[in-house]
Amino acid sequence: MLEGHVLNLWYGFRRLPVEPTVIHLTGGLSRAPSWCQTIADVFEVETVPVAGEGAALGAAIHAAWVWGREHGGAASLAEIAEPFVVLNERRRARPRARYAESCRMQQRLYVALSERARGIATRDDPFELRARLTALVEATR
Repeated sequence: MLEGHVLNLWYGFRRLPVEPTVIHLTGGLSRAPSWCQTIADVFEVETVPVAGEGAALGAAIHAAWVWGREHGGAASLAEIAEPFVVLNERRRARPRARYAESCRMQQRLYVALSERARGIATRDDPFELRARLTALVEATR
């Protein structure tokens, strides 16, 4: 179940014109080490929880950036956020190499199932991918 939620996030992010190098996590999920680690494994980047309640702070920082842009400011989001965002470095999660292959296969399976459910032709057969993923997991036990 956890991986399904994270794969859904990954699927949405892969369609954006950005490639994260680190992900700062906020809210309830950032308090659970298993969520932080799973996101690091699936996205293949480090994750760092924001100390405190970062969601409202993120909205305020974004509003300040938009206001600045509308009034001739040139500050980046990072420049605005830096004095306010405190990262919990003790809880930094790094992607684990031993799970990279199975995460990539899960990504392919997620895409194949998602596209098949929407009637889009897929390059991968989800049933074949599931069998391969199961074999991979069994081989690593």
